[in-house]
Amino acid sequence: MCEYCNHVDKKQLKKNAKAQALLEYQKLMAQIAEDDKNWLVEWEEKIVNSFDLPPAKNNEEYMSNSMRRVAEAGRRLLKKANDNYAVAEIFKTILNQVNLAIRNGNEYYRKYFPHDTAGNIKDINFKSTYFCGTEREEFIPLYLTSSGTVVRGGIRSCGKVWTCPVCGAKISTRRNIEVKTIINKAHKMKKSVYMLTLTAPHYAKDSILSLAERMKAALLDFQNSRTWRGIKREYKLFGSIRTMETTIGGKNGAHNHFHIILIFSTCITNAIAKKIKEKIFAAWEEACRKNNLLLSNADFAETMKQLEDFHKHGVDLKRDFDPEYISKQSIEWQREMRVSATWGAAEELTLSHLKKKIDSEPKTDSDVGGLTPFGFAAKIGIRATLGGYSATEFAEDSETLIEYCCAVFGRKQVVFSRGLREWANLDEGEDGQGKTDEQLCKEQTDFGKIIGGFDLKQHRFIRRRIAWKYVKTALENGIKSKVHGGTLDERTAAVLSLVSQWFERNGLRHVYSREEAELYVKIREGVSEGEEFDFDKLHELQEEYRKQNRESKQDIEIDEDIRKIAEREKIAEETQAAEFEQIPLDFDGKKDMGNGQEGDGKKAAPIIGDRITEKARAPEG
Repeated sequence: MCEYCNHVDKKQLKKNAKAQALLEYQKLMAQIAEDDKNWLVEWEEKIVNSFDLPPAKNNEEYMSNSMRRVAEAGRRLLKKANDNYAVAEIFKTILNQVNLAIRNGNEYYRKYFPHDTAGNIKDINFKSTYFCGTEREEFIPLYLTSSGTVVRGGIRSCGKVWTCPVCGAKISTRRNIEVKTIINKAHKMKKSVYMLTLTAPHYAKDSILSLAERMKAALLDFQNSRTWRGIKREYKLFGSIRTMETTIGGKNGAHNHFHIILIFSTCITNAIAKKIKEKIFAAWEEACRKNNLLLSNADFAETMKQLEDFHKHGVDLKRDFDPEYISKQSIEWQREMRVSATWGAAEELTLSHLKKKIDSEPKTDSDVGGLTPFGFAAKIGIRATLGGYSATEFAEDSETLIEYCCAVFGRKQVVFSRGLREWANLDEGEDGQGKTDEQLCKEQTDFGKIIGGFDLKQHRFIRRRIAWKYVKTALENGIKSKVHGGTLDERTAAVLSLVSQWFERNGLRHVYSREEAELYVKIREGVSEGEEFDFDKLHELQEEYRKQNRESKQDIEIDEDIRKIAEREKIAEETQAAEFEQIPLDFDGKKDMGNGQEGDGKKAAPIIGDRITEKARAPEG
C-alpha cells in the first residue's frame, strides 16, 4: 500500500500471496518427505487389503449356495457402489438357475420365454452371459491404453447390453458416440432435435413379457396411424432414433417406455412443439386402448385415476438440450458414476439403463419406485448381505430378474430410421443399423502397451473373489499417481508388486512381468487356435528376446528360468548325442544320454517365467 495515497498495489499483493503459498507448499512437502516411508507402507497395506472380500455381516444358515454368492457380490457393492463386475456376478448366479433347469429338463422357466412370429416358444439360454468374463486363453495379458485404463486380453465377452453391466457399459458408450454424432450433425445442419417419451399404465399383475409385447404393438399402431403420418409430412420429420427401456421392482410392476429422438428439417418452436405433443397424445391414447394398455372394464374411480396419470405422464416432448432436465440428470449421473459428462438426449437414449440408483439400506416395495435391472440386481445383493432377507424373498426377486432377462432376450438397444446412419457417415452394416451389440462389444481399438499378465490360476483367483474392479482401480490409480515416483515402467512395477503381495499371501506366484507377458504374446501370435507350440520357434523367440536386451543395453535381469534353458542347451550340445541333438535338458539336468547317466527320458517343456506350459509337453520317448 502506498504511504501517501493509500493506494493498494495489486501486483505486490499477488506477489506476496504467491510467496506465502510457495512457503506453505514447501513446508507441506517437507512434512510429506519426513513421513513418506510410513505413509507409503500404510497406503500399500490398505491397497492390498482392499483386494480381499469385506467381512460378512450375514451368516444365516438358511442361505443357499446361490444366495451366498449373491451376498458376496453385495459385500463388494457396499464397499464400491459402481462395481459393474459385482452386479454382473449377481446376474450370472441368478441366470445360471435357468441354465441348470434347461440342462436337467425342468421347463419351469419356459413360461417366461418369448414367442416367435409363428407362436412357438423360442429356445433361449444364458450360457454366454454366465461365461462372460472367464478365461478364453491360458494366459491373460494386461494392457495400458492411451487413456490410462487397464484392460485384459484373452477374456470372453457375451455382448448382452441388457443383462450384463460390463458388456452393456462398453456397448452403450459406443452407441452413445454414434447418437451424439447424428445429433451434432443435425444441429450443424440447422435441424430441430426433440426427445419424445411414450409410456402407458402398468400394474403388478402384468407380466413383463406381455406388457412389452403390447407396448411394441401399440407403437406399431401409432406409427401407422394417420395422425403420425400427417405430423411427419407437415413438419418434415427427417429421421428418428428409438430405444425401449424397462424398469422393474416397483410397487406397480414393470414399467416399459420408449425414448425416441425426433429430427425435424423445419424449425420447431415451443408453440409448434406443444401442438405436435397434443396430436401425438391423441394418436398414442388410441393405440394404447386398441392394445388393452388402458383399462376398459374397471370401476369409474380407478379409470379416472388411470386417465389422470396417463394425461400427466403418457407423452412427453422436450428439446434435446432442455436445461432443467439435463442439469437435474447430470448431477445424479455425476454423483453415481463419478464422471464429469453432462446428461442429454443421447445419454438418456443409450446410458440410462446403466444407472444403479439405490440406497445401501433396503426399501420395501411400497416405498420404492422402479429400478433399472442393474439397480434391482444390486438391491438383491445388498439385501442378501445386510440380513433380514428370507430365502422366499430372494427366490421371488430372482424370478423377477429372470422374467426380465427372458423378456429382453434378443432386443436391440437402439433402432435408427432408414438412411440416417448413411447421412451421418456411420457404418450401416448389413441391415442399415450398424454393427450388432456383440460386434461392438468385441471391438477393441486401443489395446495399448503390455504391462504384465496373469496365468489361469491367478485370474481365476481374482474372478472368484470378485476383485477385478479393485485390482484394476489400484493399477490405474497407482500408474497415474506420483506416489512411487520414477518412470512409467517403475510405477507400473511398483503397483504390480502390490498385487503380487496379495497373490503370495494366498499361495500364488507373483504377477508376470512385462517382459514375460510380451514373450508369451509373441508366442501366441505365431500359434493358431488349437495348435501346439513349436519348440524350435519358442527357443528362437527366447534367443531373440535375450539378444534385444543385450543390444538395447537395458538394465533388465534375465529371468532365472530363461538362464536355465540356456545352460541346458549348452550341456545338450556338449553331449553330442544324436537322438537328443539340440534338445534342452529338464529342470534337474537328468537325461538318459546313452552313457549311463540317469534321466526320465522326457523332453523339456518350454518355460514362460517359472511356469511350464502343459500344452507344449512332448510324449514320452
